Amino acid sequence: MVDRTNAVQPQSSPPSPPWKAKLKHWRARVAKKLPKSLLTYLLFCVFGIGSWIAINGIWAEISILVLTLPECEKLPSILVVVIQLANVGPLTYSVVKYLTRRCHIKQLHLEVVSVNVLVAVGTTASIFLAVFWSDTAKIFGSVHSVAVLVLTFFLALVDCTSTLVFLPFLQHFPAEYISGLYIGEGLSGVLASIVALSQGFVSNDINCTKEYPGYRTLGINFSPNVYFIFLAIMMLVCGAAFLLIITLPSVRRHMITSQAYKRVDEDSGSVTSVNSNSSSHSQEGDSDCQETEQKAEEGNPELQGDSSVSPLLEPEERICRVSVTSSQKSFSICDGNPSGPETRTLRSMLTILRSNLTILLCLAVVNFLTNGALSAISSYTFLPYGNSVYHIGINLGLLATPLAALFYAFLPSKSRTITAVLTAVSCVLGVYVLVVALLSPHPPLRDNVLGKIIIVVVYIAISAVVSYTKVDIVTQLHSQEDRDSALFLAGIVVQLGSLLGAVLFFFLVNSANIFHYY
Repeated sequence: MVDRTNAVQPQSSPPSPPWKAKLKHWRARVAKKLPKSLLTYLLFCVFGIGSWIAINGIWAEISILVLTLPECEKLPSILVVVIQLANVGPLTYSVVKYLTRRCHIKQLHLEVVSVNVLVAVGTTASIFLAVFWSDTAKIFGSVHSVAVLVLTFFLALVDCTSTLVFLPFLQHFPAEYISGLYIGEGLSGVLASIVALSQGFVSNDINCTKEYPGYRTLGINFSPNVYFIFLAIMMLVCGAAFLLIITLPSVRRHMITSQAYKRVDEDSGSVTSVNSNSSSHSQEGDSDCQETEQKAEEGNPELQGDSSVSPLLEPEERICRVSVTSSQKSFSICDGNPSGPETRTLRSMLTILRSNLTILLCLAVVNFLTNGALSAISSYTFLPYGNSVYHIGINLGLLATPLAALFYAFLPSKSRTITAVLTAVSCVLGVYVLVVALLSPHPPLRDNVLGKIIIVVVYIAISAVVSYTKVDIVTQLHSQEDRDSALFLAGIVVQLGSLLGAVLFFFLVNSANIFHYY
């Protein structure tokens, strides 16, 4: 027998330090918050850059344009109205989307075509702006920068319409990629700001005059021509990212479909139920769906050999939906629009509006502030403190936007109470900016460094809070059962809030004359 009494007992490993356990716990929490596909997330970031790169680029350059174009300090208030006039784009898209629903055209097809058209128009307008930005003409006896105003309209047409195209496109992907799109939207401001800041600062001795001296007298490093070429390049990069999203198999496999329908695997000819909680229901659905498809093809020769099913989706991701009427044996097979007929969509939008009225009002308010009111009076807010403060304040505000969206990715709230509180904070900060503009040209602490720091910090805070609030609201709407209608409604609210703020402050600046630069 083997004597085991004197056998060497294995020594137990010493306990790991507490900081290692905390580090492991922290890594696990971070891993849960990271998206499943980093490549898909990064592509959505790049894709989101194109959503507002043109208009963010215009605002990043506004301190240079104000000093070099004949509209002078009134240019921002005119531009916000021009930008909001471009809402004819979203209106047109809404009509087209309604008609495509009635014609049973796949919504994914419409979104893909729309994105490509927007990228083409945005790139072309940016190139023209680089060539003709300084051209002026007399209108009603006054000299105006016609090229900038007209081409800004087309750039705004692209960006305003992108709100109604890019957000609904996200319904085909999990909610975790929403922050990626908003980070990309914010990055458009970051990139535009970095390039604008690299132009250098204009001396505070140069004032906005009707002679509009031109950029050569400002002492900046490169002209706006180069800057607008950069915008055109970024639009092309956005288009390339979108093509990768819809063509790369590693990205397409993350696309999702409505949980209320079934998906057809054409290769195997079988149908699998999305709802895994009921296997018996799945088997019944499989046979029913296959049988109905056969009946539909036998009774409707037009459906035989139909190749209209979206090639952008994997075969197993295509939706099989059967609609049978008792009076007419009409069938709608493999319809790519899970939101249903237009009547059900309108009813769904009204339901979403009633149940989410509070956060939709918050969305309208924050866009009223940032896209309308504060942008229109930015020259009266900053110029009394100096040209360099104007340049720094606007561009740092644009830099804060993506940082706030990124912060939401790691610390989301999804609380309507917090959404309301953040909206209230934005309003309080906005009132301070408005008071400073009303007191122009002698705002508080005008000749003090502290006054300059305060106005810049307040503007950065507004940009950050509004960005976080937007992502929070859109994420809550994305969780609705009908994501397409909810996000489409969010896009409408964004444009309505922006339009109201732009029109109101255009008249306050140009007609009421309550703001003064000199």
